[in-house]
Amino acid sequence: MQRAVIPLKGELTVGDDYTAGDFFDSVSFRGVQLASDDNMLPDSLKGFAPVVRGIAKSNAQITIKQNGHTIYQTYVSPGAFEISDLYSTSSSGDLLVEIKEADGSINSYSVPFSSVPLLQRQGRIKYAVTLAKYRTNSNDQQESKFAQATLQWGGPWGTTWYGGGQYAEYYRAAMLGLGFNLGDFGAISFDATQAKSTLADQSEHKGQSYRFLYAKTLNHLGTNFQLMGYRYSTSGFYTLSDTMYKHMDGYEFNDGDDEDTPMWSRYYNLFYTKRGKLQVNISQQLGDYGSFYLSGSQQTYWHTDQQDRLLQFGYNTQIKDLSLGVSWNYSKSRGQPDADQVFALNFSLPLNLLLPRSNDSYTRKKNYAWMTSNTSIDNEGQTTQNLGLTETLLDDGNLSYSVQQGYNARGKRRMVAPAWTTKGRLRMPEWATTTAITVANNNLTTPFQAV
Repeated sequence: MQRAVIPLKGELTVGDDYTAGDFFDSVSFRGVQLASDDNMLPDSLKGFAPVVRGIAKSNAQITIKQNGHTIYQTYVSPGAFEISDLYSTSSSGDLLVEIKEADGSINSYSVPFSSVPLLQRQGRIKYAVTLAKYRTNSNDQQESKFAQATLQWGGPWGTTWYGGGQYAEYYRAAMLGLGFNLGDFGAISFDATQAKSTLADQSEHKGQSYRFLYAKTLNHLGTNFQLMGYRYSTSGFYTLSDTMYKHMDGYEFNDGDDEDTPMWSRYYNLFYTKRGKLQVNISQQLGDYGSFYLSGSQQTYWHTDQQDRLLQFGYNTQIKDLSLGVSWNYSKSRGQPDADQVFALNFSLPLNLLLPRSNDSYTRKKNYAWMTSNTSIDNEGQTTQNLGLTETLLDDGNLSYSVQQGYNARGKRRMVAPAWTTKGRLRMPEWATTTAITVANNNLTTPFQAV
């Protein structure tokens, strides 16, 4: 339940929600929260959400989780995908991206999620107070009560002062930071957090974490540094979520109702605390030659050489009516035996160019068909090819249908395993060969399949 509190220019939330992650990692809670209403802010100050990119080798279900909770889910066609409409309130804490392919296999990787410098207009005060119980979907974590309070104040000369605290039975933390608007040079912020923690083995720890963030857009070059950041933590620093674990190390599993065997999605080890994290996201417009993006992150840990690494590169261009794209994705997580690498090539071509031209301008405007093709190769030598046909009909494209055929070959093993979409759920067929046909009319999707 949510209700506006006009005298305080805020909103009261009672029930299940997430804390904002501008200060501490966002956590899910069940309780009461009173916070400033960001709807009064301009769009540029309403928070930040990263663009999540990846490569699907078939029709796939994409699930994005934060702190064990699903915050976004969608379905994508084979090839490179880009998700840019994440809800921006919960704006810190790494994102776990899971790609569930048509054959039931799941690939996952972590995407760092941090906010841009936390600037406010001069005189603006932004606050949030939460009294609640920690909420989790993991059997490895307990649900304990906690309190959190944060405050931001827009000061003179383009500065913003901010701070906050967290309190729980086994955790105490306080943070103080300062942000600067540097005008043409971008914006930066720096903050420090002091924490005292008691872990599952009853050991007590004290530590600090320091964070630096920088954001800048070079409009004249078409370059956008969405976020450049670095965080350094001492060996005794833990987060609130760390103290909720019942064990010092273990694996968290996917145990969906359609899985025969649970598959691990995340490894945690409280003996190896986070040390340094560097992340960079850059996109560049190339004018008539298209655009490319490059993003990467590296997370190091104390007492181990293992690291989390993520590298993503993509290039997209349009040659007349032909859309062409190439992308590469590399991910390696701590506790993961081998790195995952996927290379993809995709294109989209309007079929209207290959068909006889109609003299009926109305028909040309209302009817539109295009062909899509995607080929991906992973580091295990598995090649996936998909070919699709999509057409829109009737007024304003109210009726559309698509046909897609996929081919998966690895060595001498051959399998074609696409998926078809029904309203609200992605169906994963287990038979070897199928063609999926989907007809959509006024947002109502009706599946047809031909074996």
